[in-house]
Amino acid sequence: MTGIFTLDGVVGFVLSMIILTTTVYMLAQPKSGDNRPLYGLSHDILAVAKESGALDYAVDGTGYGIEEIRSHTPIQVCFEIDVLNASGSEILRNGDCGFTGDVVVAKRSFVHKRRYYIAELRSEYR
Repeated sequence: MTGIFTLDGVVGFVLSMIILTTTVYMLAQPKSGDNRPLYGLSHDILAVAKESGALDYAVDGTGYGIEEIRSHTPIQVCFEIDVLNASGSEILRNGDCGFTGDVVVAKRSFVHKRRYYIAELRSEYR
C-alpha cells in the first residue's frame, strides 16, 4: 500500500513553507535606508532648540544652547544646524559631521524680535 505522501514530497513541502515564511518576514522588515525615525528626531531637536531659546541665542550671535542639546542627543546621531535669515544669508553654522551616508534635512521657521528666520538641521546616523 502506497501512501499519498512520499518522503520527498513532505521534505519539499516543508522547505517550501520555510522559504515562503522567510520571504514574507524579510519583506516586512524596514529597509536599511529607512530614515523616518531620524527625520522625526531631527524635527524634535529643532523643536527643543526653539523652545529652549537656543535658536534665539543663535540669532543674537552665539551658539549657546545648541551644544547643550547636542550633549543630550544619542551618540549614534550627528547633526549640524544652520540658521538663515529671511534672505537666505547664513547667520550661524554649528557642527561638523563630515557626512558620508544618507543625510536627513529638517527645517523649521521661527520668529525672533519680529523677524523671520529658518533653522535647517542636517543629520545622519554615525
